[in-house]
Amino acid sequence: MTYFPDFAEYEYETPKPLRGVRTIGWLDAAHEFQKAHPSDEVLQRLQTVMSERVTSNIHASLIRGTMPCPICGVRDYPHPELLVGSTEIWLPDNDGGYFAAPSMIYHFISAHNYAPPKEFLDALFGFEPASNFRAQKISEDLMAEAMGFGADID
Repeated sequence: MTYFPDFAEYEYETPKPLRGVRTIGWLDAAHEFQKAHPSDEVLQRLQTVMSERVTSNIHASLIRGTMPCPICGVRDYPHPELLVGSTEIWLPDNDGGYFAAPSMIYHFISAHNYAPPKEFLDALFGFEPASNFRAQKISEDLMAEAMGFGADID
């Protein structure tokens, strides 16, 4: 998995950074990260938001298979319904943009005590699962825009 610092412009496999998208939780073993004991409330909220796929879907960029954790190497994650290690999750950031995180953020928080920034947690708890949010569509539209194809993202 590629490392990005929190709040970096999103430029994972893109010709240029995606407008308004910032990275959260793109960790690896070579870089330090903020740690704190995770609260049950944060883990439960992540489970709720990550498992919803009917009225909204925060998952984007699904891959075949599962990426191993770049910190501990595990690749058999609990809660298969969360798609940990197989997608990115995108959330509106409360400023008109988006946060993009690997779905492995759930593992990073629960197993490695990663402490996501307050802004991400605010977005997580402010997200309405019944909002008809479609991360894949937003991701595709912003990628098309970055490639110069134009898209309807507003």
